[in-house]
Amino acid sequence: MDALDRLRIRNLKLLLAVQRLGSLSAAAAELGFTQPAATKILRELESLFGHRLLHRMPRGVKLTEAGEAAIERLKLGLTMLDRALQDARQGGGAPLRRLRIGVLPLAAVDPLPQAVRALLADAMDFRLEIVEQTVPVLLQALERREIDAFIGRVDAGLLHGTDNAALHAVRLREEGLGFAVAADNPLARRRKVPLVELVAAPWILAPRGSFTRTALEQHFLQHGVPAPQAMIESLSFHTNLRLLAGTALITVAPSSAVNYYAGLGLVRALRPDHPMALSPLLFLAKPENMALPHLRRFAAALKATELG
Repeated sequence: MDALDRLRIRNLKLLLAVQRLGSLSAAAAELGFTQPAATKILRELESLFGHRLLHRMPRGVKLTEAGEAAIERLKLGLTMLDRALQDARQGGGAPLRRLRIGVLPLAAVDPLPQAVRALLADAMDFRLEIVEQTVPVLLQALERREIDAFIGRVDAGLLHGTDNAALHAVRLREEGLGFAVAADNPLARRRKVPLVELVAAPWILAPRGSFTRTALEQHFLQHGVPAPQAMIESLSFHTNLRLLAGTALITVAPSSAVNYYAGLGLVRALRPDHPMALSPLLFLAKPENMALPHLRRFAAALKATELG
Protein backbone atom coordinates (compact mmCIF):
# COMPACT_ATOMS: atom_id res chain seq x y z
CA MET A 1 0.00 0.00 0.00
CA ASP A 2 1.56 3.31 -1.03
CA ALA A 3 1.25 6.66 0.77
CA LEU A 4 -1.65 7.79 -1.42
CA ASP A 5 -3.71 4.75 -0.41
CA ARG A 6 -3.23 5.59 3.28
CA LEU A 7 -4.61 9.11 2.98
CA ARG A 8 -8.05 9.89 4.37
CA ILE A 9 -10.28 12.89 3.73
CA ARG A 10 -9.98 14.06 7.35
CA ASN A 11 -6.20 13.98 7.01
CA LEU A 12 -6.36 16.23 3.99
CA LYS A 13 -8.69 18.58 5.83
CA LEU A 14 -6.06 18.94 8.55
CA LEU A 15 -3.82 20.90 6.20
CA LEU A 16 -6.72 23.12 5.16
CA ALA A 17 -7.51 23.81 8.81
CA VAL A 18 -3.85 24.63 9.54
CA GLN A 19 -3.86 27.18 6.72
CA ARG A 20 -7.04 28.79 8.06
CA LEU A 21 -6.12 28.75 11.77
CA GLY A 22 -2.33 29.20 11.60
CA SER A 23 -1.85 26.56 14.27
CA LEU A 24 -1.37 22.79 14.10
CA SER A 25 -2.75 22.27 17.61
CA ALA A 26 -5.84 24.38 16.91
CA ALA A 27 -6.43 22.50 13.65
CA ALA A 28 -6.04 19.16 15.46
CA ALA A 29 -8.51 20.21 18.14
CA GLU A 30 -11.06 21.35 15.56
CA LEU A 31 -10.93 18.00 13.76
CA GLY A 32 -10.75 15.87 16.91
CA PHE A 33 -7.12 14.72 16.52
CA THR A 34 -4.62 14.47 19.33
CA GLN A 35 -1.45 16.53 18.90
CA PRO A 36 0.72 13.42 18.27
CA ALA A 37 -1.78 12.14 15.70
CA ALA A 38 -1.81 15.51 13.91
CA THR A 39 2.00 15.58 13.83
CA LYS A 40 2.07 12.05 12.38
CA ILE A 41 -0.47 12.99 9.70
CA LEU A 42 1.59 16.06 8.80
CA ARG A 43 4.72 13.90 8.38
CA GLU A 44 2.81 11.50 6.13
CA LEU A 45 1.60 14.41 4.01
CA GLU A 46 5.13 15.80 3.73
CA SER A 47 6.39 12.35 2.74
CA LEU A 48 3.69 12.10 0.07
CA PHE A 49 4.37 15.54 -1.40
CA GLY A 50 8.14 15.24 -1.01
CA HIS A 51 8.50 18.67 0.60
CA ARG A 52 8.22 20.32 3.95
CA LEU A 53 4.74 21.83 4.19
CA LEU A 54 4.91 23.99 7.34
CA HIS A 55 7.25 26.63 8.76
CA ARG A 56 7.41 26.85 12.54
CA MET A 57 6.86 30.46 13.55
CA PRO A 58 7.34 32.19 16.96
CA ARG A 59 3.58 31.95 17.29
CA GLY A 60 1.93 29.16 15.35
CA VAL A 61 2.83 27.81 11.92
CA LYS A 62 2.77 29.00 8.32
CA LEU A 63 2.54 27.02 5.11
CA THR A 64 5.68 26.80 3.02
CA GLU A 65 5.55 27.54 -0.70
CA ALA A 66 5.18 23.80 -1.30
CA GLY A 67 2.42 23.74 1.31
CA GLU A 68 0.52 26.49 -0.48
CA ALA A 69 0.84 24.60 -3.78
CA ALA A 70 -0.37 21.41 -2.09
CA ILE A 71 -3.34 23.24 -0.62
CA GLU A 72 -4.48 24.44 -4.05
CA ARG A 73 -4.42 20.87 -5.38
CA LEU A 74 -6.17 19.51 -2.30
CA LYS A 75 -8.95 22.08 -2.63
CA LEU A 76 -9.50 21.03 -6.24
CA GLY A 77 -9.56 17.36 -5.32
CA LEU A 78 -11.97 17.86 -2.43
CA THR A 79 -14.22 20.04 -4.61
CA MET A 80 -14.40 17.32 -7.24
CA LEU A 81 -15.12 14.68 -4.60
CA ASP A 82 -17.86 16.84 -3.10
CA ARG A 83 -19.40 17.32 -6.56
CA ALA A 84 -19.34 13.54 -7.12
CA LEU A 85 -21.08 12.90 -3.79
CA GLN A 86 -23.73 15.55 -4.48
CA ASP A 87 -24.46 14.05 -7.89
CA ALA A 88 -24.74 10.56 -6.41
CA ARG A 89 -27.23 11.74 -3.78
CA GLN A 90 -29.56 13.50 -6.22
CA GLY A 91 -32.94 12.11 -7.10
CA GLY A 92 -33.31 9.37 -4.49
CA GLY A 93 -33.15 6.61 -7.11
CA ALA A 94 -30.51 6.36 -9.80
CA PRO A 95 -27.87 9.10 -9.52
CA LEU A 96 -28.65 12.11 -11.70
CA ARG A 97 -25.64 13.52 -13.48
CA ARG A 98 -25.21 17.25 -13.10
CA LEU A 99 -23.60 19.69 -15.50
CA ARG A 100 -22.70 23.23 -14.45
CA ILE A 101 -22.07 25.65 -17.32
CA GLY A 102 -20.86 29.21 -16.81
CA VAL A 103 -22.16 31.64 -19.42
CA LEU A 104 -21.94 35.29 -20.29
CA PRO A 105 -25.41 36.82 -20.81
CA LEU A 106 -24.79 37.07 -24.56
CA ALA A 107 -24.70 33.25 -24.78
CA ALA A 108 -28.14 33.11 -23.15
CA VAL A 109 -29.57 34.85 -26.21
CA ASP A 110 -28.00 32.42 -28.64
CA PRO A 111 -26.58 29.71 -28.96
CA LEU A 112 -27.43 28.30 -25.49
CA PRO A 113 -31.24 28.20 -26.01
CA GLN A 114 -30.84 26.29 -29.29
CA ALA A 115 -28.52 23.74 -27.67
CA VAL A 116 -30.92 23.21 -24.75
CA ARG A 117 -33.87 22.68 -27.10
CA ALA A 118 -31.88 20.08 -29.03
CA LEU A 119 -30.88 18.27 -25.85
CA LEU A 120 -34.45 18.22 -24.50
CA ALA A 121 -35.75 16.87 -27.82
CA ASP A 122 -33.19 14.06 -27.53
CA ALA A 123 -34.20 13.02 -23.95
CA MET A 124 -31.67 14.95 -21.87
CA ASP A 125 -30.62 12.64 -19.01
CA PHE A 126 -28.68 15.11 -16.85
CA ARG A 127 -29.47 18.21 -14.85
CA LEU A 128 -28.14 21.42 -16.35
CA GLU A 129 -27.20 24.29 -14.04
CA ILE A 130 -26.49 27.63 -15.73
CA VAL A 131 -24.28 30.13 -13.92
CA GLU A 132 -24.26 33.71 -15.27
CA GLN A 133 -21.36 35.90 -14.18
CA THR A 134 -18.52 38.05 -15.47
CA VAL A 135 -15.55 36.57 -17.35
CA PRO A 136 -13.02 36.79 -14.45
CA VAL A 137 -15.46 35.20 -11.97
CA LEU A 138 -16.33 32.36 -14.34
CA LEU A 139 -12.69 31.68 -15.21
CA GLN A 140 -11.88 31.41 -11.50
CA ALA A 141 -14.82 29.04 -11.04
CA LEU A 142 -13.53 26.93 -13.96
CA GLU A 143 -10.05 26.85 -12.44
CA ARG A 144 -11.49 25.74 -9.08
CA ARG A 145 -13.68 23.11 -10.81
CA GLU A 146 -16.84 24.79 -9.53
CA ILE A 147 -18.19 24.77 -13.08
CA ASP A 148 -17.59 22.20 -15.83
CA ALA A 149 -17.32 24.55 -18.79
CA PHE A 150 -17.64 28.18 -19.85
CA ILE A 151 -19.26 29.90 -22.82
CA GLY A 152 -18.11 33.42 -23.57
CA ARG A 153 -15.32 35.65 -24.78
CA VAL A 154 -11.91 35.52 -23.18
CA ASP A 155 -8.88 37.78 -23.29
CA ALA A 156 -5.84 35.49 -23.45
CA GLY A 157 -4.19 37.64 -20.81
CA LEU A 158 -6.68 36.34 -18.24
CA LEU A 159 -5.48 32.77 -18.86
CA HIS A 160 -1.75 33.36 -18.70
CA GLY A 161 -0.07 31.91 -15.63
CA THR A 162 -3.18 30.06 -14.40
CA ASP A 163 -4.36 26.46 -14.50
CA ASN A 164 -6.66 27.61 -17.30
CA ALA A 165 -3.70 28.21 -19.62
CA ALA A 166 -4.36 24.88 -21.40
CA LEU A 167 -8.05 24.44 -22.13
CA HIS A 168 -10.20 22.46 -24.53
CA ALA A 169 -11.61 25.21 -26.76
CA VAL A 170 -14.32 25.19 -29.43
CA ARG A 171 -14.79 28.29 -31.55
CA LEU A 172 -18.51 28.95 -31.82
CA ARG A 173 -19.08 32.16 -33.72
CA GLU A 174 -17.87 35.62 -34.56
CA GLU A 175 -19.99 38.38 -33.18
CA GLY A 176 -19.51 42.09 -32.83
CA LEU A 177 -21.10 44.67 -30.60
CA GLY A 178 -24.06 46.47 -32.09
CA PHE A 179 -25.23 50.01 -31.36
CA ALA A 180 -28.94 50.40 -30.55
CA VAL A 181 -31.44 53.22 -30.04
CA ALA A 182 -35.19 53.45 -29.44
CA ALA A 183 -37.36 52.42 -32.39
CA ASP A 184 -38.45 56.03 -32.98
CA ASN A 185 -35.01 57.61 -32.61
CA PRO A 186 -34.21 59.74 -35.72
CA LEU A 187 -30.61 58.45 -35.71
CA ALA A 188 -31.87 55.00 -36.71
CA ARG A 189 -33.07 56.35 -40.06
CA ARG A 190 -29.61 57.52 -41.09
CA ARG A 191 -27.52 55.30 -43.33
CA LYS A 192 -24.38 55.88 -41.25
CA VAL A 193 -23.64 57.90 -38.15
CA PRO A 194 -20.06 59.08 -37.48
CA LEU A 195 -18.69 58.06 -34.08
CA VAL A 196 -17.78 61.67 -33.37
CA GLU A 197 -21.49 62.59 -33.43
CA LEU A 198 -22.28 59.95 -30.84
CA VAL A 199 -19.84 61.05 -28.15
CA ALA A 200 -22.08 63.75 -26.69
CA ALA A 201 -25.25 61.64 -26.85
CA PRO A 202 -26.77 60.20 -23.65
CA TRP A 203 -25.48 56.65 -23.19
CA ILE A 204 -26.50 53.68 -21.08
CA LEU A 205 -23.42 51.51 -20.65
CA ALA A 206 -22.02 48.60 -18.70
CA PRO A 207 -19.86 49.65 -15.71
CA ARG A 208 -16.21 50.57 -16.19
CA GLY A 209 -13.93 47.55 -16.20
CA SER A 210 -16.49 45.29 -17.86
CA PHE A 211 -15.56 43.62 -21.14
CA THR A 212 -18.20 45.53 -23.11
CA ARG A 213 -17.34 48.96 -21.67
CA THR A 214 -13.61 48.45 -22.20
CA ALA A 215 -14.15 47.29 -25.80
CA LEU A 216 -16.36 50.31 -26.54
CA GLU A 217 -13.89 52.82 -25.09
CA GLN A 218 -10.99 51.28 -27.01
CA HIS A 219 -13.01 51.31 -30.23
CA PHE A 220 -13.71 55.04 -29.98
CA LEU A 221 -10.13 55.89 -28.99
CA GLN A 222 -8.66 53.80 -31.81
CA HIS A 223 -10.62 55.94 -34.26
CA GLY A 224 -9.45 59.19 -32.72
CA VAL A 225 -12.69 59.90 -30.88
CA PRO A 226 -13.07 60.39 -27.10
CA ALA A 227 -14.84 57.56 -25.32
CA PRO A 228 -18.52 58.26 -24.56
CA GLN A 229 -19.59 58.85 -20.97
CA ALA A 230 -22.44 56.95 -19.35
CA MET A 231 -25.56 58.75 -18.18
CA ILE A 232 -26.82 55.40 -16.85
CA GLU A 233 -24.73 52.36 -15.92
CA SER A 234 -26.14 48.83 -15.92
CA LEU A 235 -24.35 45.51 -16.31
CA SER A 236 -27.28 43.73 -18.01
CA PHE A 237 -27.54 44.47 -21.73
CA HIS A 238 -31.11 43.10 -21.62
CA THR A 239 -31.97 45.88 -19.15
CA ASN A 240 -30.11 48.44 -21.24
CA LEU A 241 -31.96 47.55 -24.43
CA ARG A 242 -35.35 47.69 -22.70
CA LEU A 243 -34.57 51.10 -21.19
CA LEU A 244 -34.12 52.70 -24.61
CA ALA A 245 -37.86 52.99 -25.30
CA GLY A 246 -39.11 56.58 -25.37
CA THR A 247 -35.65 58.06 -24.75
CA ALA A 248 -32.74 59.49 -26.72
CA LEU A 249 -30.37 56.99 -25.08
CA ILE A 250 -27.84 54.93 -27.03
CA THR A 251 -26.43 51.61 -25.87
CA VAL A 252 -24.17 48.86 -27.13
CA ALA A 253 -24.85 45.13 -26.88
CA PRO A 254 -23.96 41.88 -28.66
CA SER A 255 -25.22 42.06 -32.23
CA SER A 256 -27.41 38.96 -31.75
CA ALA A 257 -29.18 40.65 -28.83
CA VAL A 258 -29.67 43.89 -30.78
CA ASN A 259 -31.12 41.93 -33.72
CA TYR A 260 -33.41 39.97 -31.39
CA TYR A 261 -34.88 43.06 -29.75
CA ALA A 262 -35.08 44.82 -33.12
CA GLY A 263 -37.09 41.87 -34.41
CA LEU A 264 -39.57 42.48 -31.58
CA GLY A 265 -39.85 46.12 -32.66
CA LEU A 266 -38.43 47.36 -29.35
CA VAL A 267 -35.19 48.91 -30.65
CA ARG A 268 -33.50 49.87 -33.89
CA ALA A 269 -29.93 49.05 -34.84
CA LEU A 270 -27.71 52.08 -35.31
CA ARG A 271 -25.18 52.02 -38.13
CA PRO A 272 -21.94 53.77 -37.10
CA ASP A 273 -19.30 54.61 -39.67
CA HIS A 274 -16.94 52.19 -37.87
CA PRO A 275 -18.66 48.92 -36.81
CA MET A 276 -17.23 46.99 -33.87
CA ALA A 277 -15.71 43.52 -34.27
CA LEU A 278 -14.89 41.43 -31.22
CA SER A 279 -13.13 38.22 -30.32
CA PRO A 280 -15.09 35.03 -31.07
CA LEU A 281 -17.51 33.30 -28.73
CA LEU A 282 -15.84 30.20 -27.28
CA PHE A 283 -16.75 27.03 -25.44
CA LEU A 284 -14.00 26.32 -22.90
CA ALA A 285 -13.49 23.34 -20.60
CA LYS A 286 -10.70 21.57 -18.75
CA PRO A 287 -9.37 18.80 -21.02
CA GLU A 288 -10.05 16.20 -18.31
CA ASN A 289 -13.66 17.39 -18.02
CA MET A 290 -14.26 16.36 -21.63
CA ALA A 291 -14.13 12.74 -20.40
CA LEU A 292 -17.63 13.36 -18.98
CA PRO A 293 -20.12 11.91 -21.51
CA HIS A 294 -22.81 14.49 -20.70
CA LEU A 295 -20.35 17.36 -21.21
CA ARG A 296 -19.32 15.96 -24.58
CA ARG A 297 -23.00 15.68 -25.48
CA PHE A 298 -23.63 19.28 -24.45
CA ALA A 299 -20.60 20.49 -26.43
CA ALA A 300 -21.79 18.60 -29.52
CA ALA A 301 -25.28 20.14 -29.26
CA LEU A 302 -23.73 23.58 -28.85
CA LYS A 303 -21.50 23.14 -31.88
CA ALA A 304 -24.41 21.79 -33.95
CA THR A 305 -26.29 25.08 -33.45
CA GLU A 306 -23.42 26.87 -35.18
CA LEU A 307 -23.34 24.43 -38.08
CA GLY A 308 -27.09 24.31 -38.62
